[in-house]
Amino acid sequence: MRLSVERLNAADIPASLAELRSVTSAMIPHIDLPDLLLEVHSWTLTSTSPAPGHE
Repeated sequence: MRLSVERLNAADIPASLAELRSVTSAMIPHIDLPDLLLEVHSWTLTSTSPAPGHE
């Protein structure tokens, strides 16, 4: 016995959701992923030596 499920059609996006997406997208700065990774890397411990007390 096989279960058969019909594919659902996508629901329409309400105008209020489209407006919300537009507004929130404009608030987020556009940055390239490599730039973001370099920024986060600069915040982290980059030393290869063990932390004090963890030799």
